[in-house]
Amino acid sequence: QGWAGRWSENSLWWELMALLFWDVVFARIPGVWEPSFGEFPSRMQDMPSDLFHDDFYSKRSTLVVERTARLQSIFLADEIKHQHRIHFGKPCRPIEDWDRWPLESLIAVASRASGSVVLGVTTHLLRDFREHRRGLPDLVLWRGDEFGVAEVKGPGDRLSAEQKVWLGRFAELGVSTSLIKISSPRQKSAVPRGATQSDGSAEKEARARLRKGMKAMPLPAGFREAAKALRTLIRTERKQHGDCSALLR
Repeated sequence: QGWAGRWSENSLWWELMALLFWDVVFARIPGVWEPSFGEFPSRMQDMPSDLFHDDFYSKRSTLVVERTARLQSIFLADEIKHQHRIHFGKPCRPIEDWDRWPLESLIAVASRASGSVVLGVTTHLLRDFREHRRGLPDLVLWRGDEFGVAEVKGPGDRLSAEQKVWLGRFAELGVSTSLIKISSPRQKSAVPRGATQSDGSAEKEARARLRKGMKAMPLPAGFREAAKALRTLIRTERKQHGDCSALLR
């Protein structure tokens, strides 16, 4: 159906926040950094001391407003490229691993989502990074001018409170949101212990139930294909490693 996307979760959005608001996060406000430790940021201080404090935003609200106004007047993709080039590799707590997200992935998301969405998400993170840094959707998807996010849940999983808040926030920003439920293709056999079941009826029934569930999911057009792709990945992972827990983290 022409859909593309990225498995994003939290860290991709953290990196976009840090790159777009680098000078805000690392503003040399008295009391939030230690000059005797040298450069800021550095290995000795890879974040302001109040990053996880309630008053982080209030100390920088004017800086955030000014920076947001500036970002609204330029191409975010170009700014991300620029900030990535000059800051790549520097110690930065919100960016856990500079190699985790290729620049192309960051640009892809920033280019497909509208500027208001990217800035809406990143400024929401800045307002309370301690509380808002968790629960961002697993998937970002796009096709042409369409953009959406989706949370993926395996058997028995439920949305956390943080995930519900973020799905609501994306919806407020005009983004299509979905919950993709992945059903297990396996089913415990009802055949008595010691007996064998050679006709594969249990497996066929499980697959039929999974297909029925996929068709019934209330997803925007194209999201179902993403779920099918995830199902294929899960099957491959199970064959190779015996489980699929790494795909659902």
